[in-house]
Amino acid sequence: MEQSSTNVTATTNPEQLSWFENKCRNLVISLLDKLQKASLEIEEAGQITRLGNVDAKLCGKIIVQDASMYVDFVKGGSIAAAEAYIAKKMDDTKLNRSYPSICPLPRTA
Repeated sequence: MEQSSTNVTATTNPEQLSWFENKCRNLVISLLDKLQKASLEIEEAGQITRLGNVDAKLCGKIIVQDASMYVDFVKGGSIAAAEAYIAKKMDDTKLNRSYPSICPLPRTA
């Protein structure tokens, strides 16, 4: 099982984030990179970070609209992640148009 090696500072300019936001971002990315049976792409400011098992059949992609979502994730877990999505701090609506060719997701009829 191949895992990606991620340079956490490569996708977001640390000068744009507060110290705490940057620490939360690093923590979330570090934890997501440990995925063994799935992969996740995170797009920030046009840069893509691939996390987890890049060969996995289960994969997803999110587009970060507001880096404060990382703080939400750390403070509130999965409920805060859902709230961040509702608040449009992240987006996955482009998934159906741009990602299937890279990582096909099963479709239900």
